[in-house]
Amino acid sequence: MRDRGIAATLFCLLLGAYLLVYVPRVDSIDGQAILAVSASVARTGTFQIGQIGAQDSLLPQQMARMGAFGLDGNYYSKKGVTPSLLLVPVVWVADALRLDLRALAMLFNPVVTALTGVALYGLVRTLGYAARVAFLTALLYGIATFALVYTKTLYAEPLAALLLTIAVWALIKINYRDTEASPPTPLSVRDASALGKSRVDLVRVTGVGEPERDGAYFKRERGPSYFAFIPGLCLGLVMGINLVYALLVPVVVGWLVVTQWQGGRGPTGTSFGRTPRPYTDLIRSGGYLLFPVFICAVLIALYNMLRFGSLTSTGYHFAAGEGFTRPFLEGFLGQLISPYRGLFWYNPVLLLALPGWLLLRRARPAAAWLIFALVLASVGAFSTWWSWEGGIAWGARFTLTITPLMAACLAPLVALVSGREQPTGSKLQVAGFKLKDLGTKLESVGWWLVAISLIAFTLLSVGIQLLGAGYSLYPFVEYLYRFGNRQSLYDPLQSAVIGHLALANAGWPLEPAWIANGLNLPHLIIALVLISFAVGQQFLLKPQDQAGVSRLLLFRSAALPLCLSSVSLFLLARLYTPSASPIHDLTEVLNPPGRVLIASTHFDESVLDLPLREAVVSTNAPTTPDDTLAASLTASALQGRGNLWLVTWFPSATPENWQEQALWACCAFAVERSSQGHRALLFSLDTPPAVDQSADYTFGEQVRLVGYGFTQTDDGLLVTLEWARGASPSDGMNWFAHLLDAEGNILAQQDRVPAGGFSRLADLAETDRLLDRLYFPSVVDGANLRLGWVNSATAERLPVNDGAGRLVEEGFVLLPLR
Repeated sequence: MRDRGIAATLFCLLLGAYLLVYVPRVDSIDGQAILAVSASVARTGTFQIGQIGAQDSLLPQQMARMGAFGLDGNYYSKKGVTPSLLLVPVVWVADALRLDLRALAMLFNPVVTALTGVALYGLVRTLGYAARVAFLTALLYGIATFALVYTKTLYAEPLAALLLTIAVWALIKINYRDTEASPPTPLSVRDASALGKSRVDLVRVTGVGEPERDGAYFKRERGPSYFAFIPGLCLGLVMGINLVYALLVPVVVGWLVVTQWQGGRGPTGTSFGRTPRPYTDLIRSGGYLLFPVFICAVLIALYNMLRFGSLTSTGYHFAAGEGFTRPFLEGFLGQLISPYRGLFWYNPVLLLALPGWLLLRRARPAAAWLIFALVLASVGAFSTWWSWEGGIAWGARFTLTITPLMAACLAPLVALVSGREQPTGSKLQVAGFKLKDLGTKLESVGWWLVAISLIAFTLLSVGIQLLGAGYSLYPFVEYLYRFGNRQSLYDPLQSAVIGHLALANAGWPLEPAWIANGLNLPHLIIALVLISFAVGQQFLLKPQDQAGVSRLLLFRSAALPLCLSSVSLFLLARLYTPSASPIHDLTEVLNPPGRVLIASTHFDESVLDLPLREAVVSTNAPTTPDDTLAASLTASALQGRGNLWLVTWFPSATPENWQEQALWACCAFAVERSSQGHRALLFSLDTPPAVDQSADYTFGEQVRLVGYGFTQTDDGLLVTLEWARGASPSDGMNWFAHLLDAEGNILAQQDRVPAGGFSRLADLAETDRLLDRLYFPSVVDGANLRLGWVNSATAERLPVNDGAGRLVEEGFVLLPLR
């Protein structure tokens, strides 16, 4: 119960800190792709990302684009599907409560990173360290590493870090768990010797955070085999983020085989009197581990097959240059030690993880080697990737996944500094360099040297993270892409840390939402309330006696901090949901509902906020018909049947507007509306009716009606009109069409130029015909169609003559639609 309360308090504290660097918009194309999949799954039941086609087209290199076209012609993301599926409930909540989707989705990584801190707390506790040590270690990870900066992004790496941390936590629990209450009661040497010969494992624990437990023996039994299902599931989900992480599976399997084969040399200590496990135990644990990995791998393969027709095709543009093409040493050292993107340059406190790992290896050898192997495998896996640095990011983005594991290696140093762990031996002495290993040398130098180093590196790391969180990641990186030399990995001036120092010196505007456009006091209050509550939970409200526990039980429980966090997240999302916005206005215009094709970049990633139950596709404009991406996106939008809205900033009949021209040539038009300087035109994708009714009417000397056809669909009435040129055709003529019921009441109408202005009567040859396709949505029954022509300059109606040359006195004709 105590650990649960501390974990909830830690979550509350970290989340409050992350809200101080929160931004309500998705500024990376990676994040837009992830959220686009979520929006499509939640709203349309598909996985297409046509919504961000316009943004994707702005990327200069094809291999940098997020999407690829599938077998069905739709645009699909190359990113892993795991984070998108977890964000689907966020889309449901945003649509149900009418919250800004992007503002709500940008709270995902703050929550995920705070949960990673909680998982790291549990991991350090499982390693045997005291609660205070685990709490401080998790705070170091959450505040003093670039995990803080990545909370203001929608990258998938924070989720990968959480899953990998949980996997390691569960793996360590597999080997041992306490049979007594925590902390277990130490056994005498005599009792230990007796039990050591039995089936129960004995663990001699050193450096657990409490002097009275140091060096004592404890009775422990190995965790049940089904615990292996948890790390297996986490590894499977991590593969759903990036298939590269499949390389971690053999590392984990190998570690599990070695530790269980040794029959008890587990991550919580060193046992004696061990009895090797039966082969069946090892097979059972391996089965529980690999079963969810296998299921996730099958689902990923099926996902690829349905999209691209291949089990291994993920959408990455290998033919365009994407792939594992960089020298290994460049990527490996670049991720770790280069000023350009090196892990230790952006997280100086993790330098102390190196001596910390030596101490951890001595006390918890199996856990230390597992962490070492996973860190090495992860860094090595991305070392030859064409963009091993992770694009526009703070440091090497892919190393974020292993950052919590490296932070766990700080626990021995934190324990030493906090006074919760008395190192092996008696009093600390400055002398003593004749000891056997570095860990002992470090302890012999004295806790003060460790304390000074830990405090100094922590303050430096926090300052670096504030630089990264305070300013947008784009200005310096874009400057570096234009004017820098990214091949000079070891030039300190290539570091974004230096670049952001320059931004601060130049007075560049801060990015966090609470200060970006002047002080946002409600936002600041929400964050400070969370932080103050967490501090009060941890320090001010700590009960001093057993009786005080019951009075403060409500505050000490996990429920209250979590409820407060949920309310804070809702209030913050509501705070950044505008009452009116361009995309809200567009949403009102797009009625009746249908597919949407947006030929404009004006709405940028706010297209994701369209709460429509139909597919949305966007393209850049202006483009040309030979623009492969724009043409393919347009073709994907025109698939199927039903309504289609074209949103374009081009005026009517503009030659560059090839997408609208194509729609006029094949689809029936219904209505045109305006929104935010754009035209929204509704077409029907249903097959227009053939001209199967003859007619012979002449309007003035301009145009002749020679036939028509009509059909009823589920969405409305479709009509096709066939025109021929008159004796003296001219421009400036519009026609009107009124759909009448049996009593002569107007049900719907259209007034426009022929073919949307893209075809001219004067250009027609004698034998040519011009087709106008009309769509009357939601009309169930229409009796007649009233047609007439008007001179737009004089507003005079053109006279009508029938086929016999007789004048139609009304000045219009009635076409029966029954």
